[in-house]
Amino acid sequence: MKSISKVLIRVLIKEFYQSNAGFFLVTIGLLFGFLKTPQHIDIAAALASTPIYYLIPMALWSLYASKTYFFVHRIKKIPSNSFLTDFVLLAAAQRKLLAIYLQILLLAPTIAYSLLLAIIAYQINAYQSVAFVLSGNFLILMVTAHFLHGRLIQPVDANASSTFISWTQKLPKHLSTLFIYHLFNRQPIPLLFTKLLSIGIIMGASTLFQSSENDVRFLTLGILLATGINSTMSFKYSEFQIKALRIFNNLPISTASRFSTIITAYALLMIPEVVVLFGNNFPDVSIIQIAESMLMFLSLSVFYHAIVQLKKLDMDHFVRYPFLITATLFFVILGYAQPLIIALPILIISFFIFRKSSVA
Repeated sequence: MKSISKVLIRVLIKEFYQSNAGFFLVTIGLLFGFLKTPQHIDIAAALASTPIYYLIPMALWSLYASKTYFFVHRIKKIPSNSFLTDFVLLAAAQRKLLAIYLQILLLAPTIAYSLLLAIIAYQINAYQSVAFVLSGNFLILMVTAHFLHGRLIQPVDANASSTFISWTQKLPKHLSTLFIYHLFNRQPIPLLFTKLLSIGIIMGASTLFQSSENDVRFLTLGILLATGINSTMSFKYSEFQIKALRIFNNLPISTASRFSTIITAYALLMIPEVVVLFGNNFPDVSIIQIAESMLMFLSLSVFYHAIVQLKKLDMDHFVRYPFLITATLFFVILGYAQPLIIALPILIISFFIFRKSSVA
């Protein structure tokens, strides 16, 4: 068992941190370039004063956790690492304990930061906040360890299947809905998990909005974090377009029409978030403000899609984009930047990136 763990640490853990050294340096520079140590302590104390605030770092932690999962997915597909499939030969209890141990090592940065938040909350006697941040981090750890275990024992060429096929046959088969049909048929569980987490963040942001004298920034930040969570849909849609819709590349369809089709697909995908945002905040927030926030959701989703197509990224390298963009825009929004000012330039840039990638 000890020798097996050493091999897995060398192949997975060391390779993960070596491959993402630049990502960690940029993230550390971003976090500590904007804020000094006393400010970090003040933010931790503010989070502890209202436990629901922890949804913000937990959303970022979830993005980071997804990065570790897709890294393992990529590493396992390398021919020289085919021996990883032999992980299934271990006893079930040993496999699961080892998966938890590996995931702890992969999540070490977020676990360390969550412990820091818990210590500061404990120092100000916010025991409920201590329980909240530790239980939330533990939940992320166990869920990701479960998926890591499943990834390690799963054959590389395993085909996804779904029990949703029967009723999804009734879905329309327009070009803009083909990807949604694909998600329901092939990846219903990840889709459901993504939407539940995204809706939870928006509900938390709505609670903060209503308890903070209607500061719209909380809603905008909630939408920003929800977009980061949904960014995996952008990668999957782009990948689906390249693999399953390649035939449409040879049809006389204008770039504007292709772009509008993608926008329509993302608009349909974000219906659950729109319903929750509207239902929890109307009439305290005008329809225009809600529309501006959702336009930011839409433009960022399209932007991530365009980036994947242009750079031909795999998931492991793609995740750094939503992580860093979310962290950067977080500070921009705190500076009272309006969602419309953020959304429109991003949407325009996305169109030109998409046109360039289509030509290429």
